[in-house]
Amino acid sequence: MRRAITLPALVVAAVIGTLGAPLWVLLGLTRPTGVRCAVYVWVWLWCDLLGVVAALLLSPLGVHPPSNLAAHAWLQRVWCAALFGVLRRLFRLQVKVSGPIGPAPFLLLVRHVSAADTLLPQVVVANERKIRLRYVLKEELRWDPCLDIVGSRLPNAFIRRGEGQLDRIGGLARGLGPRSGVVLWPEGTRFTPARKARIEEKNPAARSLQATLPPRTGGVRAVLTETPLDVVFCAHRGFEGVKGLADLWNGELLDRTIEVKLWRTSSPPLSSLEDWLMAQWLQVDAVAAGTPMDLGTKQGA
Repeated sequence: MRRAITLPALVVAAVIGTLGAPLWVLLGLTRPTGVRCAVYVWVWLWCDLLGVVAALLLSPLGVHPPSNLAAHAWLQRVWCAALFGVLRRLFRLQVKVSGPIGPAPFLLLVRHVSAADTLLPQVVVANERKIRLRYVLKEELRWDPCLDIVGSRLPNAFIRRGEGQLDRIGGLARGLGPRSGVVLWPEGTRFTPARKARIEEKNPAARSLQATLPPRTGGVRAVLTETPLDVVFCAHRGFEGVKGLADLWNGELLDRTIEVKLWRTSSPPLSSLEDWLMAQWLQVDAVAAGTPMDLGTKQGA
């Protein structure tokens, strides 16, 4: 029923976006980067539509045997690379990535402050090494048709907020191969100062953080209980204040430098997971706030 709404809507939006291009350009001239934002939305619509068509060609009857999972993983890589590549060129972004991550499999924990940073795991970690990442995603993302179809065929977990579903998250760690990993955004939602202030009322430990929310341990524990894995942290800075299209429209992202720092560490005993994760997250927070710690000495690697 959901796809009966989203698929026709995607086709209509792509056609209207194409036929109405002159109007979007004129409207875009009223804002610093309005034209760039209009072009990006048009590209996103067509990337989504072409991704859906490719998925239907790969599995026309909705049957997706393991033999074509590699093709779907390739489609995921291309889709993310296209969206991020266009974003990078349109808004003249500089992306600086530092830090080795070592071989897969691993658990990847990523800071979350913007819709744009959801592309980072695939672009800066997985694509170059052809790693198949398994994502924990919020259920609302199924309203994106390409994510809905391709994401459901790959071993990902769409989670409803507030329902836990830790068994499904832990299940992503089963059967990981030498070129696969699991991705979590342990903050649970995007950082904003208002959210942090609300969390501080219930969790005083959040006051030690400057630019991130305290990490939740449930998903991390579920994955590491299922399969002990090394953990890779992805800290980044540069997407602050860019929550969605309105910020792109107003030029918030133009000419920014995105700094990404990666480091790897062994997973701790589960009995000390909370303290270990918070200590590691303080390093993520320092990078996000622009005061990075000496990761070479702090991570014990």
